[in-house]
Amino acid sequence: MLRPGPRAAPSIASPGPGPVVPDERKGTDTVTQAEIIIAPGRQDIIMTRFFDAPPEAVFRGVTDPTLVPRWWSGGRFATEVETLEIRPGGLWRYIVRDPDSAGEFVFRGVCHAVDAPRRLVQTCEMEGMPAAVQLGVFTFDAADGGTAYREVSVFSSVEQRDAWVQPGMAETMSAGMDLLAEIAREAR
Repeated sequence: MLRPGPRAAPSIASPGPGPVVPDERKGTDTVTQAEIIIAPGRQDIIMTRFFDAPPEAVFRGVTDPTLVPRWWSGGRFATEVETLEIRPGGLWRYIVRDPDSAGEFVFRGVCHAVDAPRRLVQTCEMEGMPAAVQLGVFTFDAADGGTAYREVSVFSSVEQRDAWVQPGMAETMSAGMDLLAEIAREAR
């Protein structure tokens, strides 16, 4: 579980565990930033975070097409949700634009399983990056009055995972989780 307890050592690509702040309700500490594990030689990326909001609010932030653009790219880029069908077999497609370079990145996938507000399974790929499809399993577990969030993205090989990982990615993912935390707090 994410709170309290010993912290795992950060991986080389992780910004490390977030700051610890007192939890005045229980007198314990809470990890308030995402912990991202991009371990050498593995074909996955694992991200965990505790949100001070119920699973319903966090799940809604991840699945509501009006909320996703507020957090998806960590505030670095403009995100347009073209399609977002949260159901088995549903499609999703996001267009991310870099205002500085006028570059455009398109992410898409298929929802495979939905158990709202506890679990979401979907694929993700970036158009123009052939054969780099990842399978993402997102869990939203009620814990200590909030949500223990876990995202596991599995690639078909270590090489594909490594090709996906870019400089600054862990920081962008962590910033996105901070923005999602604000959205979830607003929704509770």
